[in-house]
Amino acid sequence: MNTPAKRLIGLALALVCLGGALLMGLTASGRSVTVCQYLYSDGSRHIVIDQDGGPIVMRDLSEAGTLFDGLERGDRVLVLHDGIAESYPARSGAYWCLRLGGGSSDDLPQNTLDQLSRLGWLPENF
Repeated sequence: MNTPAKRLIGLALALVCLGGALLMGLTASGRSVTVCQYLYSDGSRHIVIDQDGGPIVMRDLSEAGTLFDGLERGDRVLVLHDGIAESYPARSGAYWCLRLGGGSSDDLPQNTLDQLSRLGWLPENF
């Protein structure tokens, strides 16, 4: 095996190890990473829907307080957050958010939207 190939394999292994260490550190600190869809904000709280259709109210705990700025309804996001409180809707504090891709209201589970509307978590004209 030539030297450039060995270097590439070594770099790949180092990145895998670094990623594993990062995940273990996050787990030990009680934080989680979740892929979800952005739903709504009333200015002080933000609602995302996880991959199982469960809504999570996220409180922006970043220093700047602008984690969710610029997101549109249905956007896919990756969120670093605290543990999730077992309530309906669930609650958590968010530290970091990355937009993974676009989406639309049609991508959101209608059942979840109906439940949140009945409970008063979404505005009437939603």
